[in-house]
Amino acid sequence: MGPEPDSNVSSSSLKITKLPKLKDDGSNWGTYKDLAMNAIVAKGLRRHVTGTVRVPPTLEERDGEFFLPNRLAPLSEDELEAHEDKLDEYLQKQAQVRQIIYETVSEATFMRIKTQPNAQLMIIALTNIFENKGEMVQMDTLTRLQTMPCLADDDVVKHITEMQRLKEALAAMGAPITDHAFSTYIKASLPDDFRPLLSTISSTSRMTGRTLTSDALIDPVLGQG
Repeated sequence: MGPEPDSNVSSSSLKITKLPKLKDDGSNWGTYKDLAMNAIVAKGLRRHVTGTVRVPPTLEERDGEFFLPNRLAPLSEDELEAHEDKLDEYLQKQAQVRQIIYETVSEATFMRIKTQPNAQLMIIALTNIFENKGEMVQMDTLTRLQTMPCLADDDVVKHITEMQRLKEALAAMGAPITDHAFSTYIKASLPDDFRPLLSTISSTSRMTGRTLTSDALIDPVLGQG
């Protein structure tokens, strides 16, 4: 999504390492932010998003000659050429940052950030939109995983599958949970009918000295279910 690339920027300079699309619900914001910033830094564009890049000054034209602000003498041809080269480089790198973002956001998000006057303010606008949104989605997903019950007449296979999906969703958001925590959530979610089996599994794990992984827990649970 977004406008066509600036014709002054070569296609090779705009080639973007495979980046995920930023989801409108912000669920993958953490991962997206890290990967997008890494791509920006890898292309030598860091200063354009931190605001430390020097912006070439706007020239003043008087009687067909060009002047720097607060300078009495006009620019020579060589000075004017050097200034225009710096301006082209600045605008090209600004365009490269924008292109990285434009190609990885939805049309709705593009419409919200496209009017920002420079790359730094565009990144700030994007962060303001998605930072809290992503955190709320992570919190809601984790809460659901921690509290979802499997009732006595529920399909255990579907229940475990949904828990695994939520675990993977958290990892994709950049908020993975440990395997030990996942095993704890599974055990807490199961109905009382599974208590004897869970006790046996835990006892066997202690006796053998083996860590009880979620896979080792899930297999017998599904066997009983």
